[in-house]
Amino acid sequence: MPSASGACRPPGSRVSRCRSTAPRRAIASVAATRKTVLARLAEARDVQRRERLATRLDVSMVVDESVAHELPAFRARLAPLCDRVQFIPRMRRAPRTAACREPSRGIMVVLSDGTVTTCCADVNGELALGHLATGPDPRESLPAADGPAAAGPGIAGAARRTGPARGNGVLPAAREAAGELSPHALYAGDRWRALRRAHRRGPLPAPCSTCGECDVPGVSRRFL
Repeated sequence: MPSASGACRPPGSRVSRCRSTAPRRAIASVAATRKTVLARLAEARDVQRRERLATRLDVSMVVDESVAHELPAFRARLAPLCDRVQFIPRMRRAPRTAACREPSRGIMVVLSDGTVTTCCADVNGELALGHLATGPDPRESLPAADGPAAAGPGIAGAARRTGPARGNGVLPAAREAAGELSPHALYAGDRWRALRRAHRRGPLPAPCSTCGECDVPGVSRRFL
């Protein structure tokens, strides 16, 4: 006899339909996690107000074009429970033609292996300024960009020179007191100076030359 789809099947054969419950379990898991997060955030907000704490509650979410339509509802749901709701565009590999402000902000990031770099997007430590165990990086040259993705001279929007962040707690106080990996020394060192110069004049080094962000309506880019 013809099957439901109109095709013939051998006598005595059976048609079975597999209805996986995995998608429903996944949806239920997400819903349960969301409920838990909102409940704990509400508890933190209550403690903050009751004890008049100076601590601020920030909620950040990495976003891309696929969730742009959900952002207004996300903000409305969380705004009463925190002091700031922040949307961060998802990083993507794309040619960069504008200078980034990160090298001139004076921020230092310590990776899990002890490498000190100047940007949280430098997950592989290609722009290493030094290492907690061995001290400042002696190299002045920066990693070259691959192919034509590097921006040439005249980069738009040159980063404004500021200074090293004070009291950010990134580097151990004992090492800083001993003169090892001093934030001020690193900021004035050849490696960091070369990076700032590259963002003012070009060409951009790797990984900066291919550091891009998703375009999400209503969300400002972080790495300008």
